[in-house]
Amino acid sequence: MKKILSILLICFCFSATTQFTYATNYNLRTTVHHISESDDLDPCQYNFGQRSLVDAVCIDPIAENYFALLDSISPSTEWATSYFNPDADSFQSAWANQFYIDNTICDYIEGCTDVTMFGYNPNATLDDGSCIPYVYGCMEIEYVEYNENVNTSDNSCSTIKVFGCNNVNSFNYDPDANTDDGSCVSSQDEITADLFVAPLNTGSNMTVMISSSSFDSYSGSLIGAFKDIDTDGVSNCVAMYTIQEGNFGFPIWGDDTSTDEIDGIQDGDKVTFAILTEGEVKIISPYPLFNGFQANAIHIVNEYYTPISYSINPGWNMVGYVGSSENNGIVDQMNSALNNGANMEEAFQVIKNVSGQFWSSAFAQINTFTQGEGYMMYLTSEATSLNFQNPSSYQYGIEYPLSSGWNMVSFTGDVDADNGIVSSMDIALENGGTTEETFQVIKNVSGQFWSSAFAQINSFTPGEAYMMYVIGQATTINFQRE
Repeated sequence: MKKILSILLICFCFSATTQFTYATNYNLRTTVHHISESDDLDPCQYNFGQRSLVDAVCIDPIAENYFALLDSISPSTEWATSYFNPDADSFQSAWANQFYIDNTICDYIEGCTDVTMFGYNPNATLDDGSCIPYVYGCMEIEYVEYNENVNTSDNSCSTIKVFGCNNVNSFNYDPDANTDDGSCVSSQDEITADLFVAPLNTGSNMTVMISSSSFDSYSGSLIGAFKDIDTDGVSNCVAMYTIQEGNFGFPIWGDDTSTDEIDGIQDGDKVTFAILTEGEVKIISPYPLFNGFQANAIHIVNEYYTPISYSINPGWNMVGYVGSSENNGIVDQMNSALNNGANMEEAFQVIKNVSGQFWSSAFAQINTFTQGEGYMMYLTSEATSLNFQNPSSYQYGIEYPLSSGWNMVSFTGDVDADNGIVSSMDIALENGGTTEETFQVIKNVSGQFWSSAFAQINSFTPGEAYMMYVIGQATTINFQRE
C-alpha cells in the first residue's frame, strides 16, 4: 500500500498541469516537475490531513491565477488539447470532475491601464480608476514657480524662493523677498510712551546719524526705534537717545548672536522710529528711508516726515493715493490701508477716477492706483481712516501730471509740510507758473473752493484729494519738491 501511494504521488506531482490538493505548494503554471534545472528531486510539499474533492478555478485571461486548461469560453490556446476538454484525445474525466469554474476567485493587479495617462502601470491587468492626466510644470517646492498640482516636471523651475514680506506698503517690507511668509503687518504695534526704555547693550549695533536741523525743535525729547523682536505682540525698544540741536547720532542694537536669546534686531530688520515729546508719541519716517539693520553700518538721516493718515466718513470721500508706485493694486492697497480691519470689498461701494472709470466688487474698469492721483470713494461702512504710508514708509518725491481742464489731485505733503494752497502750490508747480495763473478753481469733496477772486478754503489736508481746473498749459505737480 505504501508503494502504491508513492507512485500516485509522483504521478500527481509530476503533472504540473493538474491540481491535486495533496500538494500545498502546487503551481498551475508549472511545466517541469523539478526543483531547478539541475535538481530533479520532487519539489512538492504535501498535506495528507485534508483534501478538497472539488476546487474552484478562474478562467479570466487577465487574472493572475488564470487556469487556461479549463477556459473553453475564450477559448484558450491550451483548450484544444486540454485534459479537461471532452473532445480532446487527452481528456481525463476523473480530473475534470475535481474542478469547477468560479471567476469570483480571480486575482488581478490593479492600477492605471491607460498608457496615455500619468501613473500608467504596465503590469496592471485591471483598471482601478487611478489614471489622471499629465500636468506639466515646476515640482520643486523651493522654487517660486512651484505648483502643487503638477505631477510631471517640464524643467520650468528657475527662481529660488526668498521668504519675507513682499508688500511694499508694509513697514517690514523686504525688497529682496519674492515669496510672502505671512510676516507683513499693515502697521507696527502701537508705540506708547511706556515703551521708551533703555535698550540692552548687546555689543552689536548700527549707527544712525542725524544731519538735519528739523529735529532741533524736539531738543531734549527722546527719539527711539522699535521692533517686536520676541514676537509677543509688543514692540521692543532697540534704540533710544535724547535729541540734541544740530548733528547727533545714536546706536540701534542688534542681536548678540553668541547667545541663544534674541535680544536685538536681526540683519535686514526694519524698525519704527518715534519721538516722545511732552508725553506724546509721534511716529516719524526718516529720509532717506531706513532699509534695514546692518551691523557696524551707518545710516545718515537728512530729514524726517510723518506718514499720512486720512480720515474717511460714510458716503462720498475724495482721497489721494499717496502709497507706493509698486504693488499698487486697489484691493491689496485698500485692505492694507484700512485702519479698522474692514474688508475693502465690503466697505466700499465704488471707487472712481476723474474720468469716471471705476472699481466695484462686481465689476472693475480700473484695478490699480496712480501715485498722486485722487479718487472718489463711496464708503458704506462706519467711519475709519486710510494710511497708505504705514509707519516708516512715507513716500517721497511723488510727481503727478496735470492736463488742461479738470484734474483730481492728492495733496502729498505731510502734517509738517507747508499746506497753504497758494504757497505750497507755487513751489509744487514744475513750470514756474503761479497758482493764480494756472488754476481757475480748486475745490474739495464738500464743494468748498479756492479761486483767485474768492476762497472758502486756503489750506490743504494731507491725504485729501481736490478737484483742480487747469487753465494754463499742461505741467506736473510735486508738493515734495525741494
